[in-house]
Amino acid sequence: AKRELHNANLAEFEELKKRGELVEAQAVSKQADAAARAVRDAFLAIPDRLASLLVGRTEKQIAAELRKEIRQTLTNVSIKVGRAK
Repeated sequence: AKRELHNANLAEFEELKKRGELVEAQAVSKQADAAARAVRDAFLAIPDRLASLLVGRTEKQIAAELRKEIRQTLTNVSIKVGRAK
């Protein structure tokens, strides 16, 4: 009885895996790490990209430029992470 249950569970896992409903934890962890690195790298690059553009601007202009850059960064990261699937 235990062997039958074990074989049934294995068959179910294989079926779920074939349908893409079951994935390996290691693969998910690897993708999550890559996504986190992409987000970190994209946001850490913002100051270098914007520093010279913001000199001499008003506080309102700086805030608008930062919002624009953050939105663009989020969009780019979303696209990059989406492609990594």
